[in-house]
Amino acid sequence: PPPGTFQRRVVVRGASGGTGSCIVQLAKVTYDCHVTAICSSKNVDYVKSLAADEVIDYTSRDGVQSLLSARALGQPMDLIIDCVGGTEIISIYVCFIPAIRGAYVTIVGDKTSVTTIGGPITYLTNPIQIFRYLHGFIFGPRYACVSLFMKSKYLEQVVILGERGEFTCEVQEVIRGAFDENGDLLDDRKG
Repeated sequence: PPPGTFQRRVVVRGASGGTGSCIVQLAKVTYDCHVTAICSSKNVDYVKSLAADEVIDYTSRDGVQSLLSARALGQPMDLIIDCVGGTEIISIYVCFIPAIRGAYVTIVGDKTSVTTIGGPITYLTNPIQIFRYLHGFIFGPRYACVSLFMKSKYLEQVVILGERGEFTCEVQEVIRGAFDENGDLLDDRKG
């Protein structure tokens, strides 16, 4: 937002995953948003280290109830970015996002299976998402199921943030030999 205007409030569901952790940092550093991150108890300290303003541990307190409480205190959320998927908060997200400027964005869609592809393709398998999109477009808040794509100019900006120490990337595991010509290691990990 331009200087002197409100600070946008962003919720990141699945904040400790690869995509969620990047979104937490970029929302905070690039856009100066107030970030509320939702993750499990084992990841709370990690997500706090990413500069989230608030962290909701969904294993010890109801994340939906926490968001509704914030709304009751006059703190509506401007954007919810869902990196988990499913329909847990779909029926009530309109309760804590203002219709005029708010949006619910999911990178997964309504699906919860890790064996099926997420993103906009789920509009075909879950047509109710099309209704949500159209309803949000006309009446608000907006709804979108998106695929994130990489452009070199965006990645260059992330590199600059990393060089300044404003963006970090957690490496969970290094798989040596994963890109060897015969690919035996990858085949072993699948089975």
